[in-house]
Amino acid sequence: MLQHPLRHRGGRHTLPEFLKHYTKAVIRTQPEDLLQWSHKYFTAMVKGQPLPVCQPSDHHTLHAVRNLTPEILRDLHSQFNGQRLVSQGAIMLTWKSLNLAENCLTAAFTLGRFGEQVEWMKFFTLCCNYLGGNIRQALVQACHILNSDPECPDACVSFSLFKCLYLYLAYVTNKLTLQQAEETLSLLQQKTGNGVVRVSDFVSDYKLILDPNQ
Repeated sequence: MLQHPLRHRGGRHTLPEFLKHYTKAVIRTQPEDLLQWSHKYFTAMVKGQPLPVCQPSDHHTLHAVRNLTPEILRDLHSQFNGQRLVSQGAIMLTWKSLNLAENCLTAAFTLGRFGEQVEWMKFFTLCCNYLGGNIRQALVQACHILNSDPECPDACVSFSLFKCLYLYLAYVTNKLTLQQAEETLSLLQQKTGNGVVRVSDFVSDYKLILDPNQ
């Protein structure tokens, strides 16, 4: 039985928990008209009525659910990269159209604590974190997808972009203090020296404490 998102033994759910329930409901139901379905969902929620959510068995035909891959994330980035802000609805509809598993989407929305408008690069970074499993491997994924020199076998991005990705991952995962992250970036900048970070500059250099849990 589905738990009502406003019912919680310890009180009301927090916004991230509420969004997690809503996201799961959208992906599980796969409504053709998201706006109309959302209206019914929130009306039922406010009135304490059964939510209009389908279980997988309710669908007559089910396509094989796909897991997120670097190739799929590259395509998603190509689609949304030109927009600083993207609505959650747009991301969910695209996710649905690709028949992607909901675990990554739910994890990214929950960890990022996004509102209705999502900063695309932050969402993208959290997807890289999902693929990589830790900060170091998340940065490897990001560098390969964002590679500024496609002809170079050693994927690279600008130091300024790498810094933004790393500081966000350090903050959102709460694995490093700002001081620890900045010290690591200072060492990396000294090592690279040319304003460009290549995967080989950090992937095997464990003197760079990108993730203390590695």
